[in-house]
Amino acid sequence: MKKQDTNKDRYRTIAQFYDALLNPFLADTRNKVTMLSKADQTKIVLEVACGTGEQALLYAREGAEVIGLDISRGMLTKAKKKPKNLGSRYAGKLTFMHGDATRMPFSDEEFDISSIALALHEMKPSIRGRVLEEMKRVTKDKGTVIIVDYAKPDKQALLTRIYTYVIRAVEFIAGAEHYKNYKDFMNSGGIPSLVYQQGLKICDEKRTYHGNIAILKLALFKDIL
Repeated sequence: MKKQDTNKDRYRTIAQFYDALLNPFLADTRNKVTMLSKADQTKIVLEVACGTGEQALLYAREGAEVIGLDISRGMLTKAKKKPKNLGSRYAGKLTFMHGDATRMPFSDEEFDISSIALALHEMKPSIRGRVLEEMKRVTKDKGTVIIVDYAKPDKQALLTRIYTYVIRAVEFIAGAEHYKNYKDFMNSGGIPSLVYQQGLKICDEKRTYHGNIAILKLALFKDIL
């Protein structure tokens, strides 16, 4: 979860214990993202707002060439230690870069797959759109865009409501501005609504956290956008 703020790294402190805090809760989501993406040795993947690099690491383990991009140098310090966990078989498959997701340092149509997970909800509305526009720009025609973020659950079972309240509490604890952006995101319909606003078409979808997190696979056909 990374904010587009070039003046202050708000994640330098949390980066130290980010993995220990969140990895147990996000493992299932990350595995589903990896399976849905169909990343393999033929693919070049961009992980936007990559944080400490856990999802990028999973893509690389599938054999893909992966670049992780993040605005937080604190998060990237942790991420850059991850490639050593790949072993010699996938040496050189994983690279991390500092950069702003609204102005990515990449050429048009450079990647087969671009993905972003649990970062859009904390950005200001104007920033969200710019990030998605950049993701579309750097992804190849007929390539794949993967977006993971909060969504309104279809069902209202007890566990679903409990998970919704837990997520809301976590976002509130993250700070006033963070919570304001989260509320705007959810009030506007969550990630499915944002995708439709961008003219993107969902070709596959998985849900985790009892429907509270949506994993969307989007097919990119630039000639009809």
